[in-house]
Amino acid sequence: MNKKGTKHRLDGQTLRQLQNLLVQHAGKDNPITSTEIAEKLDINDGEANPKTRSYIRFLIKHTYLPIGATSNGYYLIQDGVELDLYIGELNRRIAGIESRISSVRFNYDKTNLTERD
Repeated sequence: MNKKGTKHRLDGQTLRQLQNLLVQHAGKDNPITSTEIAEKLDINDGEANPKTRSYIRFLIKHTYLPIGATSNGYYLIQDGVELDLYIGELNRRIAGIESRISSVRFNYDKTNLTERD
C-alpha cells in the first residue's frame, strides 16, 4: 500500500475524473459498474477491476462523497432512505460473515477434538 491508503497509485486528475463521473450517477437506480468506470477513465485494470475498486474505496474513505453500491454498480446516495437501505445491506453482509466465522469455528472444533485432548 502507498501512503495514501490504496494499493494502486491514484493521481489527482484520475481522482477528479472519478468524482465527476460518480456525481453523474446519483441514486440507487442510476449506478455505474466498475468496468464502465475503468473504460471511461482509461484505467488499465484486470477483469475484476481491482484498481478501480481500490480508487472507489479511497474516495469513500477520504472524500465527502456518500458512495453506495449494489450488484449493479456504484452510485451517490441521494437521501436518507437510500442511506438507510445501504447501511442495512452492509449490516446484513456483516451478519453473514459473522455467521460463517461461527460455523467454521464450530466445524473445526467438532472435527479436531483429538488435537486438544
